Amino acid sequence: MKNALTDTARSSCIMCGGDSFTESVESESFPFGADEDIITVNVPVNTCVECDFSFTDFRAEEIRHDAACEHQNLLTPDRIREIRAVYGMNRRDFAAAFRIGHASLERWENRKLFISGQSSFYLLALENKEVGLSLLSIANEPAKTKDESNVIHVDFSALSASSERYEKALKRRDLFSLKRNNG
Repeated sequence: MKNALTDTARSSCIMCGGDSFTESVESESFPFGADEDIITVNVPVNTCVECDFSFTDFRAEEIRHDAACEHQNLLTPDRIREIRAVYGMNRRDFAAAFRIGHASLERWENRKLFISGQSSFYLLALENKEVGLSLLSIANEPAKTKDESNVIHVDFSALSASSERYEKALKRRDLFSLKRNNG
């Protein structure tokens, strides 16, 4: 029995031109990843009644892709679309709002590319609309001045010069930058 993957359901057999098919669900195993882990899925298989030629179509490819996503603990394309639907945004607006590449989002949703672990984790956080709206509000805040951004103020005035913790910190000044606040 020969097998072929097609992009769309066939109206005629590519081997004999026949137009009558049967469909069955068959277990299929395939190696995946660098370690070639074996993934087993059930896929629809079409068989030509006239010549016994068997092939799978886009539905089987979607099942394989989703199984590979789940094997890697990544979001599936359907789950990515569901997360985007939480915000009621089209793909372009969602990508722009959450600073995701529009082309990447399109590829993930259409099973052209596996989402990365980092992006999968980010989108999973966005599934909680409260988290996503908080990120949007932060992203839309006016830009901070140089003095306001990324500065952490630490007040060491509570530590005395004889303080053991302060002395240890001074000895490790190659690892830390300390400036004593005297007033």
